[in-house]
Amino acid sequence: MAGGLFFTLRTLPVVFDFVREMEQRCPRALFINFSNPESRIILALGLHSTIRSVGLCHGIFLARGQVTSILDLPEERIDVWGAGLNHFQCLMQICDREIGADLYPLLKEGK
Repeated sequence: MAGGLFFTLRTLPVVFDFVREMEQRCPRALFINFSNPESRIILALGLHSTIRSVGLCHGIFLARGQVTSILDLPEERIDVWGAGLNHFQCLMQICDREIGADLYPLLKEGK
């Protein structure tokens, strides 16, 4: 727990350097956070900045890679749609880009 706190305390000053510039130069812009601790950064921005922000997690991309490995298909052939909170995500849809087929049934079968 303390490691997360100290990581947050190290990261927030850098993030707020960017955000303070954004408040001056582009106050209607969206800050897209792709760094950790993702949820704590977004929480701090919501509490202490007027800049809109959204946090993204790389887990969806990792899940897509695992699905392509299981189904033995190239990554560029599969589209995934995911939802979640922080690092807890679920793939809502897995589709074949070429034919538009739902690939979830194949994944459930274990191919």
